[in-house]
Amino acid sequence: MQTVLVLASSPTDQGPLRLQKEEKVIRNSLNSAVNREQFRLVTNPAATVDDLRQSLLNHTPTVVHFSGHGGGKTGLCFEDEQGFTHPVNGDRLAKLFHLVQEDVKCVVLNACFSEEQARAVSQHIDFVIGMKDEIGDPAAIKFAQGFYEAIWAGQSFEKAFKFGCSAIDTANIPEENVPVILKSPRLGGLRLTYSEETQTIENWILQYLNSGDDDRARMTTLGNDNKKKIDATRKHTPPRKWSSVSVLSIAEDVDGFKAVQAIIRSGLESGEQIFYLKPAGDSYLLDWEATACWWPVPLKTFKALWPKQPMRVRVLAELSDYFNCGHEPREFYSIRMYHLYDGYIHGYIGKRNPHCGRLVRLLYDGYQHRIALEIVAVKDPSHVQITELVSESWVVPDEGDSRETPALPAPPRNGAAPA
Repeated sequence: MQTVLVLASSPTDQGPLRLQKEEKVIRNSLNSAVNREQFRLVTNPAATVDDLRQSLLNHTPTVVHFSGHGGGKTGLCFEDEQGFTHPVNGDRLAKLFHLVQEDVKCVVLNACFSEEQARAVSQHIDFVIGMKDEIGDPAAIKFAQGFYEAIWAGQSFEKAFKFGCSAIDTANIPEENVPVILKSPRLGGLRLTYSEETQTIENWILQYLNSGDDDRARMTTLGNDNKKKIDATRKHTPPRKWSSVSVLSIAEDVDGFKAVQAIIRSGLESGEQIFYLKPAGDSYLLDWEATACWWPVPLKTFKALWPKQPMRVRVLAELSDYFNCGHEPREFYSIRMYHLYDGYIHGYIGKRNPHCGRLVRLLYDGYQHRIALEIVAVKDPSHVQITELVSESWVVPDEGDSRETPALPAPPRNGAAPA
């Protein structure tokens, strides 16, 4: 059984809020749910920060919901022992939620300007919902109603977020874009708001996925020039019918592209993928090379044939402490580079390389980044040198560069290593 903890706080020195109405809506939606036996609702009115800590220990909730006032950077407005405002900022909330991150999977901060605290808490909790602006009682109550109706029905936190925003929208309340959902960086990170664009993009991606190869090529940024590459990549992949697309996040990328993280479903199968879309009038065009993580030579072939020419590739890159093949820490930085499908290789960039500073600053946060690099195999194809940071994204502006298609050595007939 999953526990949902609802804490309400309306200090006497703040404006009154209809928090009892919000709690009633949440409880009534649970009582009407088919799956109500799978959930337990615990409520705590006039909550102090001590109540929050004790409730986390006593009830080990899966979802924690706070309704009340928010003060932006000042923090959420809990009550003190006299009923007055006791603000708790994001850093202090994050430290507390860090202690229960194995149990709590979602935190809902249904308070004005609470995105500040949501960002801090999302470093430790899988999904956190906050408000990027003021939100009135009617919108806050409708969001709670739509969100928990979806939770009781077994929907994901991302889908429940969309139902909550939709409940505001269909009630003709113009605050459907105020809620924001944040996903923990350890789960890939995201920031998603509700908008009509989300549904337009979902429909466009679904149309693209279910189109034939000729139509798919025309829906890309390079048009039919991409067709040979697409055909070569797809010839071993049987076609399938895709049933739905759910956008998880939309981020602005280089050169006006949108990096769209989405769940795509075919029957009972599903998977996550990032699509790179360029707005084109009322529609979009797909950067196919970036979306497919296209390499001019498959990684396994690269390792086997060891091409000597520089080659531009898309990788998931992170800083590493592994050094080999004569590369020393005093002269190089080590970068581990993952291919999306075929494994990884180690790369080294010289500290005197003009691209070194920008690359290291990009990777300094310790996370993996989707970037495009120019690499060359010098001594060992499993340990290459990085010669250029081509793009801080998988979108590469000048795709026509001849370095995308290096000439490979012919496979030796006698089984010896290529010269």
